[in-house]
Amino acid sequence: MRPPIEAVLGADQQVLMQTQETLGQAITNLKVAQTASQQVSIAKAKAQAADSQIMESQSQLEQAQLRLSYTIIRSPVTGVVGKRRVEAGQNVSVGQELIDVVSLDDVWITANFKEAQLGHLRPGQPAEIKVDAYGRSWKGHVTSLGGAAGSVLSAIPCNSASNPQDRQRVPVRIDFDRLQNQDFNAAGLLKPGLSVEPAVRVRWLRRTPSPSDGMPGSRL
Repeated sequence: MRPPIEAVLGADQQVLMQTQETLGQAITNLKVAQTASQQVSIAKAKAQAADSQIMESQSQLEQAQLRLSYTIIRSPVTGVVGKRRVEAGQNVSVGQELIDVVSLDDVWITANFKEAQLGHLRPGQPAEIKVDAYGRSWKGHVTSLGGAAGSVLSAIPCNSASNPQDRQRVPVRIDFDRLQNQDFNAAGLLKPGLSVEPAVRVRWLRRTPSPSDGMPGSRL
């Protein structure tokens, strides 16, 4: 005996409704998935744009740092400014002299000895150099003897023959001792123009000559 047609139709309608619900849920899931995929794509695009902006900003920063480095002038030697030739805010050109830098790494003594003392001086002899400004001494050595008396190079030469008491003085160069791995002027205390009292130890002397022996006016 066959079931009534109404019963079969009702069952088919129920199956159809379930199928429609399943289809609707699938469509909803599909839309959600498509939306999520679009959001992922949008997020990726934003990330790529942000990366591009970061790279551009980094490039601009490097260019700015490069231009800033052009405004810094570095001296090839360690020293002090002896003379400034320009003022702040002044325009300068390539090759223009800006400042005179006096090196503190290459400092020596010019000691004026009496001509009678030169016969006892030799390069390499040890010396003690007292700097008046600091009340302390540095070790050094005689490097070279001047080739002419200081008066010969002066504007008004002095004739010692007319006055035997007026002895000529000859410049003697005294260099500071440089110990291994040590900078004798690391603190920058020794500056050109300072007055010093050098004393050179020679073999024939039993004592170290004092400034009264004829070494006044010595300079860095």
